[in-house]
Amino acid sequence: MIAQHSSKAQMEMTETIAVLLIFFVLLALGSFFFYRYYIDHIRAVSEETLITSSSVLLASITSLPEIKCANKDCVDTVKLFAFKELIEENKDYYFTSLGYKNIIVEQIYPVINSKEECTITKFNNVDYPNNCKYWKLYNKRPSTFKANPKISTPISLYFPDSNEYRIGRLIIEAYI
Repeated sequence: MIAQHSSKAQMEMTETIAVLLIFFVLLALGSFFFYRYYIDHIRAVSEETLITSSSVLLASITSLPEIKCANKDCVDTVKLFAFKELIEENKDYYFTSLGYKNIIVEQIYPVINSKEECTITKFNNVDYPNNCKYWKLYNKRPSTFKANPKISTPISLYFPDSNEYRIGRLIIEAYI
């Protein structure tokens, strides 16, 4: 009789261990899929937040006194050179406010045949502003990134040396 009880107890113990094992396997799988979904959701929210912050930056960067025209709603192209130097001198300050981004101002109209960056050397040439296409104001790229969504807005470019207005585009490329 004792042998029957011990074998019956062993059977019940084996069944209990099997049930617990299945329970923990299901719990581990459930946790894995939950955390995987949760991480994907956090990534999506962070991408959305990055794009939203880039949109806010896009809307506010043209009103910075460092690049804004004196009395009008436009970007002073001569100030762009000084702004780029200011960013180079204060990298840490601008990195805390801009983060990993690429900010470019590009001439759109009239159409420019050049594909080169506007520099002080190009500015001092006689054929300026027709000898360059864009100003790269800020470029901080992480070592690795998954995507780099771009957003842009049209802007008015003012060339004070010729008292001329042109159409441009402000482009912000964020890194995820």
